[in-house]
Amino acid sequence: MTRRILLSLIAAAPAFSSSKLDTPSLSTSVIVNGKVVRSEAIGLADIENGVPATTKSVYRYASISKPITAAAVLSLAQEGLLDLDAPQKQWKLKWPVTARQLLGQLGGIRHYSGRSEALNTTFYSTLA
Repeated sequence: MTRRILLSLIAAAPAFSSSKLDTPSLSTSVIVNGKVVRSEAIGLADIENGVPATTKSVYRYASISKPITAAAVLSLAQEGLLDLDAPQKQWKLKWPVTARQLLGQLGGIRHYSGRSEALNTTFYSTLA
C-alpha cells in the first residue's frame, strides 16, 4: 500500500464506532522510514473501568498476529531477503527449524498448556 492509502485508512478510523467494529477499541499507527506519521485510537481499552483506548494501549494479539507475520515473512521471501527453507540458527533453538515450518505451525514449538497460560498477563523482561 502506498503511504497516501495508509494515511487515508488511519484518518477514517475515528469514523467507525467500536460497535460497528464489534470490538471494544482500536489503536493504530502508520510508521514510514522508522517514524510515526499518524496514530489514532477509538473505543475503550478497559470496558469495566471506562478507560479510553490510546495510541499507547496494549492489546492481546492472539491469533491475529499469524496472518500479519505470514504476510511480512512472505514479503521478505519474495524480495529474496529470506530463504523459507534455510534452517534459522539465529533463533538459538535446540533443533533446526525453517521459516516455512514455523509459518505452517510445524516448527515443534508447543501451544499454550491451558487457558490460564493463554490469559497470563505476567510481564517478562526477556524471552530466556
